[in-house]
Amino acid sequence: FPVTIAICKKTYRVKLGTWPCITLEEARRRALDWLYRHREQWNEGRLCTASATATAPAITPQTASVATPASNTPDTCFADALALYCQHKAIKPNTLRSYQDAFRFQLASLNKLPVSSLTGKAVNQLYQKLLATLKPATASLQIRVLKAVYRFWYAYNDQVAPDVFNALKAIGNKQASAIRTRYLTEHDLQALGRQWDKLTDTEQDFLAIGLCTGFRLSIVTGK
Repeated sequence: FPVTIAICKKTYRVKLGTWPCITLEEARRRALDWLYRHREQWNEGRLCTASATATAPAITPQTASVATPASNTPDTCFADALALYCQHKAIKPNTLRSYQDAFRFQLASLNKLPVSSLTGKAVNQLYQKLLATLKPATASLQIRVLKAVYRFWYAYNDQVAPDVFNALKAIGNKQASAIRTRYLTEHDLQALGRQWDKLTDTEQDFLAIGLCTGFRLSIVTGK
């Protein structure tokens, strides 16, 4: 969804996303959000988060000269908070897709919920639901994504985020992921030494590269 807009007689072309990753309604919301941010004469530099039905605010002498700061954290949904997170954080493309996919699939039920409505009980219930279909390591990754967006939104609005994620440890429901052995034991090294002379020069070279670099066997052998 590319959009072209003229601001102060200067043309801007912005890519809002790719269908079907985002819907037409989401593209419209992002377009309004971007427009509100860059037309400074509309909002005097203040953040205006667009909604799906947002319209441009009218300019009056009173609103143009007086900017009323928000006293409370805006009641913004997680979908909007994620869009802001991706816009302001310097994250790599793969990480960006990972965060977006998390909220498209495993965390999709939270998209329309306000960030401020998240509670420790809800986090615990979500984690148990994730464990029903995912490995502990993958489930914990989804919680970390949610935690990053949650904390970012509060920090973005100069607020202290309630620690709703501490409930997992306090209740004792958080499961540790199974850690694979990533090193050779003393017994393995001794067994390898006894068989070393039976290897060809090429096999010894490949094995030495693997031992010194920590590469996987598939990387060393190309299989």
